[in-house]
Amino acid sequence: MKKIFFICSLFLLAACGTSRNPQLQEEMERNFGFDPRHPIIVGSDDLQEGPRNQQDYLNNLSGPNGEVITYTRIGSCCEFKTENGILGGGMLDKYEVNYDGLEEPIILYFNMYDPAPEDLEVPAGLILKE
Repeated sequence: MKKIFFICSLFLLAACGTSRNPQLQEEMERNFGFDPRHPIIVGSDDLQEGPRNQQDYLNNLSGPNGEVITYTRIGSCCEFKTENGILGGGMLDKYEVNYDGLEEPIILYFNMYDPAPEDLEVPAGLILKE
C-alpha cells in the first residue's frame, strides 16, 4: 500500500510541474522574491561573493518607473538545505525595500549560496537598471 501511495504521489508531483501548469508558473513568478519559497538567487561559485552580489543586485534595482530604492537588511530566516552552504545548509537574507510612492515597504528574500542564473529574474513591479 505504501508503495502505491508513493508512486501516486510521484505521479501527482510530475503532473503539477510548473512547465505543465501555467497557473502555478504564474503564481511563482508573481511571488518571486517576495516569498521565502521563491527567493532571489544571487550566489556564485565563491561563497564569499554572496553578500556583495546581494548589494550589487539591490543597487541596480529600481521602482516600476525608475524610482530610486532604499533598502535595509532586516535579518536572516528560513533555513534551507543546499550543498553550496555551510555544513549543507543556508539561511535566506531579508531586506526591506522602499521607494517614493510605495504605500508600504516590501520584503525581499535572497539566497546568496546557490549560483545565480545567467538571466537574473526581477520581482514583479520592480526593474533592474540597464
